[in-house]
Amino acid sequence: MPDSSNLPPEGYFDSLATHYAAAEALVEDPHGRVLLVKPSYRPDWSLPGGMVEEGEEPHAACAREAREELGLVLPVGRMLAVDWAPPDGIRPRPMALYVFDCGILGEDAVITLPPEEIEDWRFVPPEETGTLLRPGNNARMHAARQARAEGGAHYVPRMA
Repeated sequence: MPDSSNLPPEGYFDSLATHYAAAEALVEDPHGRVLLVKPSYRPDWSLPGGMVEEGEEPHAACAREAREELGLVLPVGRMLAVDWAPPDGIRPRPMALYVFDCGILGEDAVITLPPEEIEDWRFVPPEETGTLLRPGNNARMHAARQARAEGGAHYVPRMA
């Protein structure tokens, strides 16, 4: 890495590492089951959410993605967990993943999926999410649930 101490301010910022960001919603039903969605563009399930757009704050991205993926206006509460993922496959940069508390969804809520993006949704008992989520996503979801219960926030270290 080049010595950035001699760079002018505009060059200094150009020399810094960059990353992508995503925001996810932790939503449960009154029975404590976790809301998962099945994106149409990959084989595994996930929490509702998606990429943070240029200039967008992560909590705003969480609200936008919930509207787009579920057709719901969810209350986006505090950040529960943050995770970091290294570059992977076609993604050339690392990614920070934020999980926000989006509350309990009443049984009368109507979820409307955009079929071009989301194939299905379901509430899943937390002890069964590991069968649908990738290991890192499952660890992040459980850390978010623990943070909600404890009143704190968790950084989720990458599994070796």
